[in-house]
Amino acid sequence: MSLARLKALFGLNDDGARAGSEVAASAIDLAYTVAVLLIEVAWADHNVSAEERRAATDGLRDLTGLELADVEAALVRAEAHIAEQVGVIEFTAELMRRWSYDQRCALIEALWRVALADAEVAPVEEGRIRHISDLLYVEHGDFINAKLAARDGE
Repeated sequence: MSLARLKALFGLNDDGARAGSEVAASAIDLAYTVAVLLIEVAWADHNVSAEERRAATDGLRDLTGLELADVEAALVRAEAHIAEQVGVIEFTAELMRRWSYDQRCALIEALWRVALADAEVAPVEEGRIRHISDLLYVEHGDFINAKLAARDGE
C-alpha cells in the first residue's frame, strides 16, 4: 500500500498532519493501541531485532501520522504492556470501533512488515498476525494480500 493511500485513509495531508485538526489525545491513545499490536508481533519470538523495531516505528508513523517523539512514546508504553503479557483483545476491539475495514487491512500489512523486517518470519509471528487479523475481522484473502504487499514492498 502506498504512503499516499495510507495518508488518505487516515485523513492526513502531505505533511503527515491531520487534515483540518490538531493531533488530539485520542490520536495518541489510538497510536498506543496500534503500537501494542505492532510490538506484539515483533515480540512474538521473544527477540525484537533493530529491524523489527524500526519497522514498528515506521509502521506506526505511517498509520497515525504522529511525530516521531509521540510514536516513540507509544512504542515504549506498548513494550511495557507486552512485557506484562496482558493480551490484545481490548486493543483489537478498540480498532473495530474506530477504524474502517481498509484501515484494519493497512494495519495487517504493517504487522507483516514488522515480521518480515529481520528477513525471518517465525511461525509464532505469523500466528500472532493471523490471530490479530481474525480479531479485526479481516478476510483471509486480504490477510494474504497484505502479506504479499509487505513482502514485495508495495
